[in-house]
Amino acid sequence: EAQRSPRAVITWLPSRKFTAYASYSQGFRSGFNQSPTIIRSAPGIPPVKADRLSNYEIGAKGSLLDGGLTFDAALYYIDWKDIQQNLNVDIDGVVFAASVNGPKASGFGADLALTAHPLEGLDIGGTFSWNGLDLAGPIVTQTAAGPVTLYNKGDRLAFSPEYTASGFLDYRFPVGQAGLKGVLSGSLTYRSKIPARLLAAGAARYFISDDPLLARGSIGLESPDNWTASLYVENIGNWNGITQPPTDISQEYRMRPRTVGLQFEFRY
Repeated sequence: EAQRSPRAVITWLPSRKFTAYASYSQGFRSGFNQSPTIIRSAPGIPPVKADRLSNYEIGAKGSLLDGGLTFDAALYYIDWKDIQQNLNVDIDGVVFAASVNGPKASGFGADLALTAHPLEGLDIGGTFSWNGLDLAGPIVTQTAAGPVTLYNKGDRLAFSPEYTASGFLDYRFPVGQAGLKGVLSGSLTYRSKIPARLLAAGAARYFISDDPLLARGSIGLESPDNWTASLYVENIGNWNGITQPPTDISQEYRMRPRTVGLQFEFRY
């Protein structure tokens, strides 16, 4: 069956400082067979069917206060049919990747980005995203021991965070009379926990990651001679959680511990 990806957009531009829009779009992912290992060792997991997504969105972007504040905001609703979901399968102690189809997933979401310019050379901003998608019904697969429910109605999608957020500060200021500029910057990022499923010994197991909150800061000099030198600190809070759902020991990814360094760049 031929797949189509239509898109329609209505845009309103009442001024150069404001744009609003409404859009409808569709997308799809093709189906595929499971890997040879899954076909051989877990034949009850069927081939993956194509899935199709419909997205309804309204949004606006522009600037206020004579350019002192810029914004970009969107609200959307997603209707996702036959949604493909990741599944890890334990086969004799070794974890292999597979995919399964869910019946449907739908929900609202929102994105917001703001940047303020309160002083010359100073930018302060942040982003926030919320994703309310969940499964409209369970996902069940067959095993040698019988049917197994992998996901329940209302569960979040695999590897899908409900919230993400970030903030940043950048300040550039003159230093001396030789054209040097000081650069002070900092950033903060957050992502809520993400889930995953493991099929092992005929049973489904639920795993969830931690929720990383990471900060970075730096101070440096920019030269008109195309070089930059900076002192930076990464993972200021020394966050040490697990970034991925640990369905296997190989998935226990962690961030690098607090790191202090010097960086020199030259552009030519």
